[in-house]
Amino acid sequence: MAEMVLRQRRRSKDRMLDEKRRIPLPTREQVGAIALSACEAAPGLLLAMADLLAIPSWLHGAYCIALAAQGKAVWKPLAGALAAMLLRLLSGVDPRWEGLIGMLLLLGAPWVVHGRGNLALMGFTALTSLPVVVAGALGTTAQEMITAFASGVISALAAPLMYRGSRALDELRRGSDAHCLESMEARLCAGFLVAMLLCGGARLMVAGVNTGMLLAASLVLLAGLLLGAGAGCAAGMIAGMALALQGLPVMLSVALALGGFLAGIVHALGRRWLSCAAFLLGGLLPLLLSGAAGLGCGAAIVMAASGCALLPRASFEVCQAAARRLLPVQSAPGDAYAASMLAAWEKTVDAMALAVPSPVGESAARSPAWWERHLCEGCPEVDVCGCMNTEHAAERAESVWDCREADEPIWQDALEQLRGLGCQRLYYLWQNMTFLRQEDAAERRHIRRAVSQRDMLITHLTAMAGAARRFAMLSGGESWWDDVTARRIRRELADRALPVRLAWVRRVQGHALASFELRFITGARRQAEELALIAAEAVGAPMEVVRVDGDRVSLAEMPLLMVSHGVCSAAIGAEADGQCVCGDTAWCGRLQDGRCMAALSDGMGHGERAALASRQTVELLRLCLDAGYTRRQTLTAVNGMMLLSGHGERFTTVDLLTIDLWSGQAALDKLGAAGSWVYQQGELRQMTGDALPLGIIENVESRECGLRLRDGDAVILLTDGVEEAFPSRQALEEAVWLALGEDTSQMAAECLLKAAEDAEPGRLRDDMTVVFIRIHTSGAVQSMDSVL
Repeated sequence: MAEMVLRQRRRSKDRMLDEKRRIPLPTREQVGAIALSACEAAPGLLLAMADLLAIPSWLHGAYCIALAAQGKAVWKPLAGALAAMLLRLLSGVDPRWEGLIGMLLLLGAPWVVHGRGNLALMGFTALTSLPVVVAGALGTTAQEMITAFASGVISALAAPLMYRGSRALDELRRGSDAHCLESMEARLCAGFLVAMLLCGGARLMVAGVNTGMLLAASLVLLAGLLLGAGAGCAAGMIAGMALALQGLPVMLSVALALGGFLAGIVHALGRRWLSCAAFLLGGLLPLLLSGAAGLGCGAAIVMAASGCALLPRASFEVCQAAARRLLPVQSAPGDAYAASMLAAWEKTVDAMALAVPSPVGESAARSPAWWERHLCEGCPEVDVCGCMNTEHAAERAESVWDCREADEPIWQDALEQLRGLGCQRLYYLWQNMTFLRQEDAAERRHIRRAVSQRDMLITHLTAMAGAARRFAMLSGGESWWDDVTARRIRRELADRALPVRLAWVRRVQGHALASFELRFITGARRQAEELALIAAEAVGAPMEVVRVDGDRVSLAEMPLLMVSHGVCSAAIGAEADGQCVCGDTAWCGRLQDGRCMAALSDGMGHGERAALASRQTVELLRLCLDAGYTRRQTLTAVNGMMLLSGHGERFTTVDLLTIDLWSGQAALDKLGAAGSWVYQQGELRQMTGDALPLGIIENVESRECGLRLRDGDAVILLTDGVEEAFPSRQALEEAVWLALGEDTSQMAAECLLKAAEDAEPGRLRDDMTVVFIRIHTSGAVQSMDSVL
């Protein structure tokens, strides 16, 4: 008995130890949520520390009120401000406990200032800062009274600036408005908010590094790298003066300005690490000579330069995308006329799209006289009967008319409501009401067709306007970067004595593009690969061959992500010549703008006719996207073309997947297609849609699914023949897991199709097609990170 008790105790002890060993690690989503909360609380912490020239800060109150005016929560920045009070207490500085009263008042800001104007923001900010002002006014010296009064005034004046600046920076971060910082007011307000954050960070020392100086140095270095030497110099001077408001040496302004200027100048060489070294030299040398490298400033410059040099290429691309939204689109003088004409044409086409008249008109009111005129027409008793010339009869007729779109049995039952009106020839009422119903159905069909044609016309006009806008931006001529890079490539071609002429080199949306003309077409592919290496050295980024068309070679900067795909199909039945023709069509490839497109279409039925419909659908989808149509415009245009060619009798299901190979953003449109499978971070999930196929009705109602794809993720597109071959969803999921274990995408597609055929032995009931898409990190990313 004692041995049994000891054994049970030992088991319970081992179980407790196992539970202690299995400590659950936080997931990526939990870590991301914690990091996001910390970032949202950081402005409250920094602004609460920002005492400007010894004036007590209530800028965190103005920031919270600015957020409340936008309808956002204020408790996270308030938590940061509370943390700042605790830091003051631990550092032996006055924590200003009277600020707690104002923080309690700030909790009611969302109900007071949301949707209000600047006066409400300023007034409520002054009210919440009143405890701090009163506490300072009770001081013993006149200086304390003046600084306390100045704290309330500065905070109240800062509230509208905080509101405008935070909204502009939030739009810039989300990328929702490409011109969110185009106005001078938005730039100044955003700069004011960033400068106040730098002031607050200047009072925080973390591991011997001044936080404010670290933020300032990072911003100045990125400004020099991404916006040029002038922007780096100006940003350095402004950041240094902002830090000087917190009591740091004014020499920081000179050091940061010199470092930003040198970083922008050296960046023309195309080497990021060299620009970071130039910033380190320009920023650190003045501090060492003046003796201002203390207080963590020198360490901050070293850390900022090192961090930027080691920044992964994917993160640097995100910074480039944000910086491009700060730059206005400018045209070169030589092409300004062409750009202005294209811009004017864009406005004209946009106006044409808005001016297209609508075929739907307003229906006229139906009075008793109207019903008598239409329902009693041809009746020999119309002059003496008068059955429809009353309000009661008109109400009965309207009740019947409301059922005109119902099925025939319901319509016949509704006609019975015309009894009891005293009509001597009731069959005339029934006959004329049925005739009106037929006329209305024909009119509604005509209106639907006209609305569909109008939507197609507007779609094409809007797409043309978008193309004109892009052409206007691209017709601005070569930039300074384009000119320098072109000279570098031409010099390299001359040194190697290659029989090649550089046609042009441009940076579009931050990515390099180049085109060459070959003198000898023989061995064009080998020459193109050699030109890609030459262009990569000149551009400072890996280049790939996009197209070899005769004597013209097109190159583009290699994106961060690559796509490998596999397609496998099986057909049902046989044609007259004995060959099986699959009615499904799949296409995977790159569009002209660099995006990856994958499309899968299943034609109605099977055989050559279904294959023709699916081929035409996929080809039209690709052509429209290549022409610059958006996904919505593409689906609307292709649906209209299918309706015109098939009159609703030929339809196709569609899976349309587009992937941005720089950011990993993907969109999947499903119209009547079988469920697709997405593998991400070790999890497999199915994505379905209930929209109708293309070519059935005039209005396209696609359910777009947004994705963020990363290295190792996979997307599997299927036709309904594959899905219906498996006896259950679990069996299909197990087959997908088995396919994910294959080495290549083509092997995975073949494995899944083989599993579908084995699950339905014998003759296939429907055509089957599998498209397997796997995402990989570009092989040049790691190698170029060391170079950059």
